[in-house]
Amino acid sequence: MFKGRIFRNWKLRYTSHPVEDSFKIDDRIATVADGVTRDPTKYLPNTKNTQGRLIFILDYPKESPAKVAAETLVLNTNRVLRGIKDIDERDIVEAFREANNLIREYQEQTIPRIDYIINDFPGCVGATAISLRFHVIYGFICDSGVALVDRNGNLKFRTLNEGPDRKAKEIWANPPLNQLSWRDPRAKRIIRSNYRNSPMEPNSYGVFTGEGTAMEYVKTGTEIKDKDDTILVFTDGVENAIFQNDGDISGKAADKIRSRDFVGLEKLCQKNVRTEGTLVYSVG
Repeated sequence: MFKGRIFRNWKLRYTSHPVEDSFKIDDRIATVADGVTRDPTKYLPNTKNTQGRLIFILDYPKESPAKVAAETLVLNTNRVLRGIKDIDERDIVEAFREANNLIREYQEQTIPRIDYIINDFPGCVGATAISLRFHVIYGFICDSGVALVDRNGNLKFRTLNEGPDRKAKEIWANPPLNQLSWRDPRAKRIIRSNYRNSPMEPNSYGVFTGEGTAMEYVKTGTEIKDKDDTILVFTDGVENAIFQNDGDISGKAADKIRSRDFVGLEKLCQKNVRTEGTLVYSVG
């Protein structure tokens, strides 16, 4: 059985920014998704001041495309996988593919002309885990992931973070990006068109945007699972709460899992979340 929660820091609640993470839980299936926040204006307002926050709120889409993409991923993935008796890794790929196709249909209906800035593709990243008796099957894209922790709080396995931050130095060193900042719309257009879902680019990354090339970034696997292991399925917003900089599980998170204090684990995530993040965990 899985339980889960979306965590948000006070700044997002204060600005009334829509919730753009999603998760879906069934008896043995857990899927999380992190919607990619849109640009409400050509030049991003400075949300550190009241005027900038107000501009962001007023200009942000009333129906968040990021939320639609995230909901599409979690609902479709679990729906497809629920109907399969003997799930394997290929089934996760096909469930993700179907969700990605549905995101494309939504994009074609609502944002037919893509400019990579205000009118960018709706998108999300995500991860799913299927808990079986002796093993866990997983799939993920970008910087959402899955981890396995033993009864003593030791990290047995964790998926790699394959988000854009891992190669940010290399990306921003390329001309003309090395003279720009993220607030510049030219930088957004270059990165989203040349580095996102671009398999021929070595520093690229994947996002479910409806583009077919997104599927080339999906990773799947199978890990041996013991009875008392805890499965974690998460978006990157809670990484700093449950993992150390070296990728290992944090001491505080390990203590909570070892003592089966999952309420305390949730409080740890809420305390440390910087923007928005989701954690789903297995209990028994």
